Amino acid sequence: MNPEIKELISLDVYRDGGSLSASFRDCEGTQHVLMFSIDNVASDSSKDLKFYKSASIESYIKSEYVSPVTGISTPKTELEEKPVSWGDAKKLLEKLASLVKGFQSEYLWVFESMVIIVGNENHAIKYS
Repeated sequence: MNPEIKELISLDVYRDGGSLSASFRDCEGTQHVLMFSIDNVASDSSKDLKFYKSASIESYIKSEYVSPVTGISTPKTELEEKPVSWGDAKKLLEKLASLVKGFQSEYLWVFESMVIIVGNENHAIKYS
């Protein structure tokens, strides 16, 4: 996956133990979420490190539904989820880096954490 990124929407941490995400919109207006899923089993066995088991992209594709009975058109969004390699996740983060500068969020640390996670072979990070 190699979208042309237009804007960064949000950086988030999830209450499942620490999954991380960066949401962005491409030039066609489609919203995507780069998600790093926490590995709770490995993380629970380590006092110092949080391990991440996989990266994925969730894409929210806008379309419309036309009723065959009334012909009325209504907006519709389809969710498409795909696994992404750690290497491809790193490339996406590199594209997002310029958009993080000046981005206002209390979760800027999430982006920095994601960069660290893709940069090491264990896909882990030490939080203090």
